[in-house]
Amino acid sequence: MPEQWTDGELNILRRMRGQGIAWARIAARLRKNEKAVQMRYRRLVEEGEELVPWEPAKREALCWHCELATGGPDPDTGEPCHWAARLQPRPDWDAELVSLKTYNNGKVGPGTTWRVDECPGFRDERERR
Repeated sequence: MPEQWTDGELNILRRMRGQGIAWARIAARLRKNEKAVQMRYRRLVEEGEELVPWEPAKREALCWHCELATGGPDPDTGEPCHWAARLQPRPDWDAELVSLKTYNNGKVGPGTTWRVDECPGFRDERERR
């Protein structure tokens, strides 16, 4: 029997793929096998779900390029990302609460999230390439 996906995981899958993010990155964020992520997305399409391309924000959040965003420990401190570990904003962020689309049982609805412009814990994954 296939692994059950939470509504939150499906929302992340829809959002990240709608933004054109690579399968490997989505799989790492969800802590799932890349093939399983692709198959679950394909199943959403086959089930006839309307998958809306995500409208990019005016500025992309730092988190999309932070190596700690998937919950791994900071190599310097050994601590995980405050947001990834607790889903609570850091008190020292420069961030804005923004509206976004959410998906629940195949229906699009309103939601909110944080768009982070500056974070003391940011570790740019692009510098390691």
